[in-house]
Amino acid sequence: IGLSISGFGCKILFSECTSQFNADDHLYAKHYKDIASVIVAIIFKMIVAGILAPKEARDIAIDLIAKLFTEVEAAFTQFAAGNLYGDDGVETRIARAKSLLADCEAQSPKTEPKLQVVPGMRADFKKNLYDVALAQVRLMLSDLDMLMLAQRGRMVQTAVVRDREIVTVTMACEATEETEHHHEKTVHEILTASEEWGTLEQDLKDTLAKVFRVCSIVLQHATEVPMAADDIEALKSTANLHVLDGVREFYAAVNADPVWQDSGAKEAGIRSVPQMRRVRILVSINALVLATQHSAEIAAACFQNMIYF
Repeated sequence: IGLSISGFGCKILFSECTSQFNADDHLYAKHYKDIASVIVAIIFKMIVAGILAPKEARDIAIDLIAKLFTEVEAAFTQFAAGNLYGDDGVETRIARAKSLLADCEAQSPKTEPKLQVVPGMRADFKKNLYDVALAQVRLMLSDLDMLMLAQRGRMVQTAVVRDREIVTVTMACEATEETEHHHEKTVHEILTASEEWGTLEQDLKDTLAKVFRVCSIVLQHATEVPMAADDIEALKSTANLHVLDGVREFYAAVNADPVWQDSGAKEAGIRSVPQMRRVRILVSINALVLATQHSAEIAAACFQNMIYF
């Protein structure tokens, strides 16, 4: 519209004024009518889109990522509660989160601000923050997979040739299901029975809750008005967000436990490292530490996209 106005109007603005009628005046009048028609069409499109369109692509993306955050946070909560399997267990939550992550990633290209013909009064969607959050959540889901793998032990799938056919053979790290179940309970009990487990659990829970809430607030912010939210202030005042509290104390308590003093002799006959409970405990704690670091990356991306706060 600006180009049309400048192109059609410059000649008249820089021409000499006269009281005589110019035969070309009706041509310029037609051009200005075209400009008015374009403006009316754009306004009409804005009104119709606002009434008939259910939601914009950015709003759908925000709803999807909010559900994704809820599932990831619930997965860690269910793990702390010991609910690993079942309809509301960790495995179910991980499956739901992966499905939501796929939906979020499919929605991401549609939120590109450059695709909006009429942006309207809302500020551009923070697509960079959205993509960073999805990338870090994908890593968190990998952490959850490792966390569950450490609880159940090692499951190996090997392709072998039998009668000229390739057959997949699955082998569990423990001899029987009963033994596998026993080791799974033992690993989780060791984690939750420690005095430092409460510190680990609470710090991870608080970190995920703060980061996910602030990320949702920043994504929803569609104006240049400064952001004012208690969650943002709480996150700004949090020190060492990338550090999971109580990890060193947990290792010290576990190593000092008499149960583990002769664990090397007890596990000497185990040929596979992933079968050792000590290794599985280390993998579990490392998964929680990495999840905390990934949430800190989302927080850093939030502050980078908070021009006004």
